[in-house]
Amino acid sequence: MDQDVSNRWPLINHDEVVDMRGTSPPFKSFKKSSIYFNWCTSIFDCCLCRWIIGFVLWSKGILMKIPCCRVLFRWCRGLFRGAKRWVWKLFGNEECKRDAQIIQTLHEDKENVLKREQNFYRAYNEEKQEKENALAREAKLLQAYNQEKQEKENALTRLSALAGDRLRLNNPGIADLSDEYRPNKLAEKFSELYDNEWTEFYEDLEKPGSTEKQTIGQLLNLIQEIYTVCQQQAENQRRALINVIADPSNGKSENGSPPDGILIKIIDFQKKTVPWAIEAMKKNIMKKYEDLSDNKSESKRKYIERCVQLCWMMSIQDPPMHLDFGPEKDSVIDKNVYKLFTKTGDALDFMVWPAVFLHHNGPLVQKGVLQPK
Repeated sequence: MDQDVSNRWPLINHDEVVDMRGTSPPFKSFKKSSIYFNWCTSIFDCCLCRWIIGFVLWSKGILMKIPCCRVLFRWCRGLFRGAKRWVWKLFGNEECKRDAQIIQTLHEDKENVLKREQNFYRAYNEEKQEKENALAREAKLLQAYNQEKQEKENALTRLSALAGDRLRLNNPGIADLSDEYRPNKLAEKFSELYDNEWTEFYEDLEKPGSTEKQTIGQLLNLIQEIYTVCQQQAENQRRALINVIADPSNGKSENGSPPDGILIKIIDFQKKTVPWAIEAMKKNIMKKYEDLSDNKSESKRKYIERCVQLCWMMSIQDPPMHLDFGPEKDSVIDKNVYKLFTKTGDALDFMVWPAVFLHHNGPLVQKGVLQPK
């Protein structure tokens, strides 16, 4: 027992042994055989046993040379092999059947588990696809609803705008509060023109030897001329647009007034083309009155430009706003319409600044200024 342990037979652990089919053999039978094998290897480790085995093997080599012993050995070997086959046939087939049944059961269980998993994933994917389809349908319905809602809102907006335009058409008492150049705002700007640009140009226009009445008369005549030109040009432009729309082939209209919707669009077009119209009329006015003051006078340019802008915006209103340049000389002053300039009195001497009315024979929007005697 004191020999090198590296020559000992290895012990068999039945928990680590796996057969050729990849499955463990039956627990009890394998455990029993492994115990027998380990017991036998322990016996073979004994020196006496090794000597006996060596003697038997030496004797076998001598006895195998004797014919009768050789026949007896072969007969015993055949008998042993037959007994081994009989024992294996008697007990081994049952163990193999049990192993096969266990393996088959395991395979069936595995297939059943796989089928259940496949069915579960299939049902999960179907439910997921149904939810995605439902969400897609809801998104389409929501998009269609929002589109229809937006179309209705746009239609209501257009209808409201059209109703408002028709209500304001030929009704200056109703103003569009979003319009920067509505009548009330224009009257305020016209009053600012008198306070600022008129005063500056008046100071530049004064010359030694000229009277106050002459200087103010020149300024009044200038704005009266601008107002008259703007009234005529605005009316001509509106009539030309109406004629072109009514009969594009020859630009002439045989009918009366156009429909309200067309007239509203024409008025809007005139308001949007204000910069071009003002620039053209400003050049004509500056050329006509170039004898007033210096041609390079900044106050003259500002005054004429502002007069043209406000008079044009007043002229394209519907109906056009009206500037009243006062009664005849020596007439009784209506102090509800005009303010006094530098003197007090009841009879008119000369006009200084026109009064603004919402339209001809309409309500007063801004008082004028005059000088009494």
